[in-house]
Amino acid sequence: MTNNKQVIEKSILDLALTDVGFLAVNKENNILYKNEKFNKLWGIPNYDNNFDLINSIINKQIRKSDKIDLKYPKDKETLKSEKILYLNNGRVIKMTHRLLYDKNTQSMIWVFRDDTEKFGEEKKYSQNEILNALTEPAYITDSKGNLLDYNERFVKYFNGIDIINKNIWKLFDKEAKEKLLKSDKILIENELENISLNIKKDEKTIKVKKSVINKKEEISILNIFSDISIQKNLVKKLYESRQRYRKLYENSPDAVYILEYGKIIGANKKGLELLNISDYLDIKEDSLLKYIHPDYHSTYKKEYKKLIENKDSTPLYEAKVLTTQGNIKDVEVKFSVFPHEGRLLSYTVVRDITKRKKEMKLRKIAEEKLIDAVEYNKLTTEFFANLSHEFRTPLNIILATVQLMNTQINNKDIDIDSKMKKYIKTMRQNCYRLLRLINNMIDITKIDSDFYRLRKENLNIVGLIEDITTSVVNYMSNRNIKFVFDTDKEVINTAVDSDAMERIILNLLSNAIKFTNEGDKIEVKITKQDREVIISVKDTGIGINEEKKGIIFDRLGQADKSLTRKQEGSGVGLSIVKGLVELHDGEITVESEYNNWTKFVIRLPITSLKQTGIKKDVYENRVEKINIEFSDIYL
Repeated sequence: MTNNKQVIEKSILDLALTDVGFLAVNKENNILYKNEKFNKLWGIPNYDNNFDLINSIINKQIRKSDKIDLKYPKDKETLKSEKILYLNNGRVIKMTHRLLYDKNTQSMIWVFRDDTEKFGEEKKYSQNEILNALTEPAYITDSKGNLLDYNERFVKYFNGIDIINKNIWKLFDKEAKEKLLKSDKILIENELENISLNIKKDEKTIKVKKSVINKKEEISILNIFSDISIQKNLVKKLYESRQRYRKLYENSPDAVYILEYGKIIGANKKGLELLNISDYLDIKEDSLLKYIHPDYHSTYKKEYKKLIENKDSTPLYEAKVLTTQGNIKDVEVKFSVFPHEGRLLSYTVVRDITKRKKEMKLRKIAEEKLIDAVEYNKLTTEFFANLSHEFRTPLNIILATVQLMNTQINNKDIDIDSKMKKYIKTMRQNCYRLLRLINNMIDITKIDSDFYRLRKENLNIVGLIEDITTSVVNYMSNRNIKFVFDTDKEVINTAVDSDAMERIILNLLSNAIKFTNEGDKIEVKITKQDREVIISVKDTGIGINEEKKGIIFDRLGQADKSLTRKQEGSGVGLSIVKGLVELHDGEITVESEYNNWTKFVIRLPITSLKQTGIKKDVYENRVEKINIEFSDIYL
């Protein structure tokens, strides 16, 4: 062994390793040599050369993760050139190796050097770099919570208190201290890289992030402080704000849909109610366009395209939606765009205005009815004013005539007979006027209340109208008015009420005569067209003002309502004519050019009653009727 020892010592001296401890073992794992420094470094007696015992003593001092095996290596190529050993007592040992060959043996020399002091300086320098690089308050403790180092920001955070070599736990209350120590224990026992916790400090919430910065040597824990009070308050406010917006969204009186590329990805309660849907899943991922009425598809697409292009809200526009039951609702639609988690979404408000539309329609109808009522009240007032005039005028004439007759009789006038005839004629005509007025009032009331009944019979309407017009030719001749009767058919058989038809024609001719000047013309024309008979009465008189044409068929409607008008009449004649024509399922219209001509056109359907033969055109009371209808015309 002496020769081996000399060889080994010479080899060690050659390698300048006199300041280290070493152990030499051969291939059989017998200890060839160990020096005094090795024994002192590991606490091994000089006389103890038991390899297994020495190997065990050394490994008990080394941390579990750094265990070594001092046996002669079978695979020398896998050996690391050096290894750092972290001891349980905090020392740091650097381990290297050398292979030694001579003619007698091969041995492995394990070399050990105590680098605790050197590693302490490097460690401190490394910790300082970490601390100074941080922008937050930070400090470093060992595994037992003892303060090792801290940065300037940590001192400033604690109002400039120098706590080096002082008890750091005085800076925290009992609860915070317990939480910090407990987190250290969890970090170390579970071999975690880092852990975070929140503690309270001076009514502030502090987030402490703990990280292990040295695992191999004595464990050091980096503690970084972050005051999250403001952040936490902002988070709280953000949460409250989100809750408010969610409540606004959920409790909105309008339907709200969240759209992505036009598809529904969210809908509030009113949104489901609007479309008569109970479960949101029934419309999820549907296109909102599916529920827009087809008439509004182009407007919807245009507004949505504008929204995406401009990334701004669109103005309200009206549309209609279709519910799942097929009902149609009036709505107002407004798009707004907002970003969410990198996506561009649309906040779409759809307001149900169906009720409002109905109310507006009803209000409009009510307003129109109110206007009509006011106008009708005005017409009624005018009518009764005219009516009183119409009654007063013939009564005054009759009274004056009676007074004249009395005077003539009292004076024993010689020519009393001829004068009496004239007076009686005047009285009769005014009695006719009163009778016509009463008849008109009765008939218009019957027509309005649907009590007027026609007595139709199959007649040749051409012959009927020709007889009626012929009966009034004298009235026209006396006023020097030209009269023309024209027809394209001599016989047109249809079912009509002869009395009603007589009244219609006489009224139209009476008006034509009253409003036609001397030398003008009145023309009555009858034509057949398909299953209709068309009767027109045209005059070349004063015509009708354009704005008056719309009211002349209304009851009380007169072109001239003044009490000083040139022609007499109550204003119900044409209203009766229209009612009688419509009772025949026909219609009457008027055409006119003011100051030139007026034309009334009657269209009656050609019908037939189930009866034998056609009645002869015999009318016994026509003269009386003419006298009544023409009582406003003085010859």
